[in-house]
Amino acid sequence: MDDDEKVPYRIGDSFYSLTTEEATERMEKEKDITETEIGKLEEQIETAKEQLEQLKVQLYGKFGNSINLEK
Repeated sequence: MDDDEKVPYRIGDSFYSLTTEEATERMEKEKDITETEIGKLEEQIETAKEQLEQLKVQLYGKFGNSINLEK
């Protein structure tokens, strides 16, 4: 596409006409934001998994084999 050509760019429920350069810049920014959010969520998942394992150890320590916590 030409840099001067307008392309539709969706923001929420609306479409805006942006130049190819503007649309590319916005997509790069949104990609960076999304990757950052994914990284934070992956960290939260790992923290939750670690807490789950700690709780399992405590519960198995207290109740032994009389409980089954596995899927």
